[in-house]
Amino acid sequence: MSSPTPPQPQQIEVVLQAELPDEELRGEIHSLIKQVISLQDEFEESLLDQELWTSVDLLQNVGIQHRQFFGGLDDKVRETEVTADELKRFVRQGRTAFSEWLFDRFKTIATQDSPTQGAVRAFDELFSRIDEICGSQPGERVIVSPEPGLFLGVADDSVYVRTGKLVKRLLRHLGKRRFPRRFSPRELALYHLGSQLGLRLLRIAQMLGEAEFFLLRRVKGLYEEIEQAYNGFLDLLDREGGQPNVEELVSRASLIGTELNESFRLVGAEVMKYYDEIRRLLESEIRGELVSLIAGASRVGT
Repeated sequence: MSSPTPPQPQQIEVVLQAELPDEELRGEIHSLIKQVISLQDEFEESLLDQELWTSVDLLQNVGIQHRQFFGGLDDKVRETEVTADELKRFVRQGRTAFSEWLFDRFKTIATQDSPTQGAVRAFDELFSRIDEICGSQPGERVIVSPEPGLFLGVADDSVYVRTGKLVKRLLRHLGKRRFPRRFSPRELALYHLGSQLGLRLLRIAQMLGEAEFFLLRRVKGLYEEIEQAYNGFLDLLDREGGQPNVEELVSRASLIGTELNESFRLVGAEVMKYYDEIRRLLESEIRGELVSLIAGASRVGT
């Protein structure tokens, strides 16, 4: 899954200049767009950054538990005259301690707000603020002399619209009528930001709702890999008998630590990529709808 590259602010500025020659209208739409982009930044900070921090915090703490155990195991293996039974007891105790810690951590997560609940609140706040922004727009705008290009037919015009534009071009050419544009910027904003944008953001809301499951599945996979490493080390000790081969055990412990560190790195990168995908999709959908709003402002009322 990959989201399209979102239009950058400078690209939106270019579209504004090209689509809205009327300076007053362009200023109003530009002010509206700045407010929406600022709101988008707040939304990302209040929801995405917080959820990402929670995910990374859990992964980091799982990694700390793993490194503490393997650090202790490395020291234990290097002890003189250490027996296989002592090492097995150390590994079993470490495995039990890690399992109990992770279980307690999951219980804590279960008592907290899920990403779904946090997302609902964040989206409620987002659309409440959007309603306020839309409500502050002018109720009516009149452009006395619309650009001639607005009366040219386009590919998706119906026969009725195309005929109407032809008549208007003729009357304008004869100097009979100017056909001023009358429309409501407030209704235009409500349509694009209050209605169409909400439909665009459904996919993002779904991804946020699945974020907790996404994270816990990967943590569970890491735990299973660590558990397998513990058991593999116990099997090695069983084969070693009473007095283990220290050199082989040190080598095996080092290899296990390296492999698990790489697993943590890959899972961390995957979680970061998941949230980065949400962020890019959010920016793409919001700014894409802003471009549609600009296009709508250039035609509405004709």
